[in-house]
Amino acid sequence: MFGPLGSLTFNGNNIMDNVDANLEVTGMGDSTVDATNNWWGTSDSALVERTILHKLDDASLDLVVFEPVAPELIIR
Repeated sequence: MFGPLGSLTFNGNNIMDNVDANLEVTGMGDSTVDATNNWWGTSDSALVERTILHKLDDASLDLVVFEPVAPELIIR
């Protein structure tokens, strides 16, 4: 994982049940966030997409790649 001037990768997490968005990114719109293989409370990609605020919602933001989605809650 890197800071605001590098790439951001986070995998194998449970990201769900947040109020406004499960994930909201900021940035200059020229980076990609790797959020693959996380559990979002569902494995339905269309539902997951609705909980992420990123480039597909606002062209000035960075893109979040979230597929493949983990098939179930991640237990460690």
